[in-house]
Amino acid sequence: MHSLELDLARSDDIELWKLAVRENRIMVSKDEDFFLFANRPGDPLKVLWLRMGNCRTKALLTMLEKNWPSIESAFESGQKIVELR
Repeated sequence: MHSLELDLARSDDIELWKLAVRENRIMVSKDEDFFLFANRPGDPLKVLWLRMGNCRTKALLTMLEKNWPSIESAFESGQKIVELR
């Protein structure tokens, strides 16, 4: 779900982090802050870190679809951070 759908558009990173951890969600973001949170020792946050710069939604969805099997496999194998370039 997008933060807009959860009425959290104005929430800060800490609030979004707390929600993702509490609900065992994977944070999908371009924001390096979530990458840094997930890298802290013992932090349970899982992050799909989008590193492709600005792009149209169609291009982003195409990239996600193309890489979805490896993204899913990485999280299932226990990786906390998956980077998509």
